[in-house]
Amino acid sequence: MKSSTRPEDVRAFEERAIHRLRAEGFRITMPRVQVIRTLAQSNEALSAYGIHERILANGGRIDVVSVYRILATLNEVGLIHHIGVVDGYLACRLGGEHVHQTEHLVCSDCGNVQEVEVPAAALSAAEAQISQMGFDPSVIKIEVVGRCNQCSKSG
Repeated sequence: MKSSTRPEDVRAFEERAIHRLRAEGFRITMPRVQVIRTLAQSNEALSAYGIHERILANGGRIDVVSVYRILATLNEVGLIHHIGVVDGYLACRLGGEHVHQTEHLVCSDCGNVQEVEVPAAALSAAEAQISQMGFDPSVIKIEVVGRCNQCSKSG
C-alpha cells in the first residue's frame, strides 16, 4: 500500500531545492523544476526513465539525457539520494545537505522508501569495525529491504 506525499512536504522540498541550487550558482530551468517536482511527489525511489515517464504523463517535455544530468546535479548538491537496491533516486527530506548519515528502509511490496538518521552509536560501531579491517571507506550507505508497516498490516 503506497503512502502519499503530503502537499506541504512537496512544497518544502521544492523550495529548499530551488534555494540550494541558486545558492550553488545553478540556473532554475523548467526541466530542473520538473525533475525536482517529480521527486518531491514520490515516496518511491524513481529511475531516470521513471522520472522521464512521469514528467511526460503530466504534460511536460524533457529528454532522458537531461533527466540524468539534472539527477547528477541534484546528487552533487546533496538534495537527493541514490538508492542502490532499486537503482532509483529519492528526494532527501532530512535537511537536504546530507549532514547526517542516513539509512533507507525500502519496502519490497509497495516500493516506498523511508529515510531515517543512523544512530551515532550504530555508525561509530560500523566505523570501528571497518577500521579494524583496514578499510578506508569514502561512503557508508545503509539500505534495508523488507515490508513497511502499512504492507505488514494489510497481509
